[in-house]
Amino acid sequence: MPVATRQRNTAPTKSSSVVAGIAAIAKPTTGIKLSIYGRSGTGKTTIFSTFPKPSLLIRAEEGTRSIYKEKGVFTTPLLTDPDQLSQICEHVRGTGKYKTVCLDTATAFQDVVLRSVTQRELSVQLGFAEIGRDEWGQCALRMKEKLQ
Repeated sequence: MPVATRQRNTAPTKSSSVVAGIAAIAKPTTGIKLSIYGRSGTGKTTIFSTFPKPSLLIRAEEGTRSIYKEKGVFTTPLLTDPDQLSQICEHVRGTGKYKTVCLDTATAFQDVVLRSVTQRELSVQLGFAEIGRDEWGQCALRMKEKLQ
């Protein structure tokens, strides 16, 4: 069992001026953004299903078998275009219906974005050399835009 030990206060030095900016946490004005990383089948979607309901699972990949009996969990069709995520987000903001919203998964969504950028189907074992630097750059920009 972990043991808690008392910490001593240390005076900030000139090189640690960031310490001067420490303040009490203010009341959040937006929802919580959380990223859960793990290999396939480790329970990421199952963890999501325990969050406050009603909840919406935005699907960029298959993987609802573990939660199909969960009450209060809704799901979208599989995303095939990055702009669909924007449409869903507008809907969620407009209705205020869902307490929890989850994108399952960001990695699969990256494949959706990459397909839209390259305008071709991606092979399962796609290598970095098969996609040009400019295409990866466009993909990164679109991911950043869509996941803000």
